[in-house]
Amino acid sequence: MPLLASFMDRFPKVDVVLDLKDFANLSTHDWDVQLAAGILADSSHVARRITQISLRLYASAKYISRRGAPETFADLGQHDIVDKHWVNGISPWLDEAGTQQIAIKPRLVVNDMIAIVHAVREGAGIGWVPTLLAQQTYEADRLVTVLPYLKPAPIPVYAIFPRRRTASPKVRVFVDFLAEAFAARKLTHGRQE
Repeated sequence: MPLLASFMDRFPKVDVVLDLKDFANLSTHDWDVQLAAGILADSSHVARRITQISLRLYASAKYISRRGAPETFADLGQHDIVDKHWVNGISPWLDEAGTQQIAIKPRLVVNDMIAIVHAVREGAGIGWVPTLLAQQTYEADRLVTVLPYLKPAPIPVYAIFPRRRTASPKVRVFVDFLAEAFAARKLTHGRQE
């Protein structure tokens, strides 16, 4: 949300309507621009890669003190897992070699990364959290990295817009703003997200 506030301050004549949901079928909605993570299947739209997301497993200090920390990937089967409905070809639940899908039975499943961060922070279990979101909550909420050697491939994030709207100056300025903001964050944090 801080990026949206900055955008609205910088471009006061552009109104923003934010709809937070995963759209499986991009062609059935009336929209100007969407942010999507993962592998893009629909080539009838214009897509611009604006950043990438790195995921790590996190738990709250409260959860770790109550349940202990897993020592191996297999140990996760004995823990409460907070997971997401993964779409667009994404699945971080691979074995330590990154080759085999591991069956995990989550205790809580949601469709929003912010909700996962809140659930993990409150001690609901262990979950994959974008590193940038985790860094924002480290100090105040004491998130703990779990199995830090597990590093799934970064997930590309795209701004997608219908071909009919490629010429819209408002869409173009919004997408350019996001790309610049994410690039600046990479430089600020000194690491690739």
